[in-house]
Amino acid sequence: MPTLAPSSPEAPAREPGSRYPLLDPLRGVAATAVVLDHIALLKFGYFAVLVFFVISGYCIVASAEAGLRRGMTIAEYMRRRLRRIYPPYLISVVFFLITRAIKWRETGRFDLADRPPIQWIQTLTLTQWVDLLGVHGTYPYNSPSLFVAAHWSLNYEEQFYLFVGLAMVLCARIGARLRTILLPFTVATLGLMAARPTLCIGLFVDYWPLFGVGVAVYYRLVHADERTLRRGLDAALGALFLASLWLTLHRVRVRDERYIWEDLLVASSLAIFLVLVRPFQDRLMTLLPLRLLGKLGTVSYSLYLIHQFNVTLMVRIAGKLIPAERWSVANLGLQLALHIALASGFWWLFERPFLNRPVGAVGARPGAATVPALEP
Repeated sequence: MPTLAPSSPEAPAREPGSRYPLLDPLRGVAATAVVLDHIALLKFGYFAVLVFFVISGYCIVASAEAGLRRGMTIAEYMRRRLRRIYPPYLISVVFFLITRAIKWRETGRFDLADRPPIQWIQTLTLTQWVDLLGVHGTYPYNSPSLFVAAHWSLNYEEQFYLFVGLAMVLCARIGARLRTILLPFTVATLGLMAARPTLCIGLFVDYWPLFGVGVAVYYRLVHADERTLRRGLDAALGALFLASLWLTLHRVRVRDERYIWEDLLVASSLAIFLVLVRPFQDRLMTLLPLRLLGKLGTVSYSLYLIHQFNVTLMVRIAGKLIPAERWSVANLGLQLALHIALASGFWWLFERPFLNRPVGAVGARPGAATVPALEP
């Protein structure tokens, strides 16, 4: 199997400065927002997922660049991606089916009775996005084949990884830098989405501009010594923020219709924040609240996977301990704590064993690898 790029065994696992510890607390905040969206109907969970996409862009390109330096094969790259995302996901599907079986026993109604075989196949392969092909203007979590609506974003994540893997192969073949493919492709997809701002067809181009914003942040921060690149990316992110803000404020809102500029306002705001606070990250990470949120960020993928189909269970348990009609805020806090506790157990049993070592690491602990965004 040909390697993606020649490299010596002593090559570093990652470029100096590529690790960004503040991303872990941000994962924790985003995961909490998604859970609160489902248990308190606060309606900002979708935008929290967009935060995950930006973080994924940063983390995956960091992993890809490390793989190129170490001469990783495409087979190894895909194995690491599949190992990281699929085993916990498939176990969560089994967990979901167990909860449906319990509900069936209690109520006599099986929620999945009318699901055709093709939807079971789509669920196991994360290809529910196929249902959105040819559909215009909706949100991807409305795909009719989704068993768990929260899993919609994984359909895009797996496509992101596949495209980055193909870009790595192309770079190795033509001797180009990865950024010469990823950054222009981001501009191209941004142009497409600008022409069709409500486009949502299930393919990764729908959300690549947000993923690409994370890619841009990576190159802006890790390659900050390249003045032309740094200034160009600063200008691009600033212009994207201003354009997104103006177009969002002047938009005529249509119910249940996705609008790319609203999404990009979230992504570009986060990107500028990440660039501005990077010099202070070490000081910030000494703060106890951020360290605790960082711990939560570690289990964010597990929390994301299993929380939605356990909402009713947590409502019942919390209601017995703290009546919602008397102490609504305390009841909500207890529900959130129960979700985190369950996700932590799931992480320890079913996610931690599948964590990849950092690329090139020797003798790393199984839990030592970082947890980029929703998965890899």
